[in-house]
Amino acid sequence: MHPYDIIFAGLALDIVGAVILAKGFILKIPQSAYYEALMIFGSNSHLLKSSILQRAEAQVGASLLVLGFLLQMWGILHGGIVYWYGSGCNCGWLALPRSVQGSYDVLSNLLSQFLSTEHAEASGL
Repeated sequence: MHPYDIIFAGLALDIVGAVILAKGFILKIPQSAYYEALMIFGSNSHLLKSSILQRAEAQVGASLLVLGFLLQMWGILHGGIVYWYGSGCNCGWLALPRSVQGSYDVLSNLLSQFLSTEHAEASGL
């Protein structure tokens, strides 16, 4: 199996997991939402049923999302997508330190800009 197949499977699991997570809110019938919102003496069976269903959907959806992201990472780190131009190397493991360094550089730059702006506002400039 090629790493691109693993990445594609991870993306598909992410989409399915996101749909399962959102299904409980997007596809809820307004009448069901009304019954869940009613104040009923004792217990509201509609709310209990909906809560149990939403919890199960959230657990399944989150599990699929995590599995999908892990599959994407595995596929990228085992030769998928990343290509170092000029080197002829399609090596995902070598890209990890470079991407971490790039993220650090971006965050460092944003933090220094924020602090210089905050310092300028504090001094009245």
